[in-house]
Amino acid sequence: MFELPMMTTASARKGWAGPAVDDRPQRVKDTGMAFFCHSCRNEQFFDVKVGIKVGRRDSCPHCGADLHVCKNCRHWDPNIHNQCKESEAAFIRERAESNFCTHFDFKDGDQPKEDTSVVSAKAKLDALFKNLK
Repeated sequence: MFELPMMTTASARKGWAGPAVDDRPQRVKDTGMAFFCHSCRNEQFFDVKVGIKVGRRDSCPHCGADLHVCKNCRHWDPNIHNQCKESEAAFIRERAESNFCTHFDFKDGDQPKEDTSVVSAKAKLDALFKNLK
């Protein structure tokens, strides 16, 4: 059985009443790690107990996208064969849908930058062909 330490007179004068109990979910950001959804790019907050565990059916509270997907994994790299740095991982066809991969590890880091290449390419095409109308 867990017992609280005896209160000494010095701690009693300071108002110490035992260890603080905080039942609120702990923010991962407090540990220096940040996790973002691949779809909406919003930060994800988890109840941290023993590491980050994302289940196959977990989804983003902001956009509803699956979280246990290749695009959220630290092993995902679209520029290499099989799009996975893990050599023993099975091929997964849909990278943005939940899967049963046992090598999944939620990648942490800075907020991903929005891909503006499509918007800039359309703007360049519009500028190129604006005189043809």
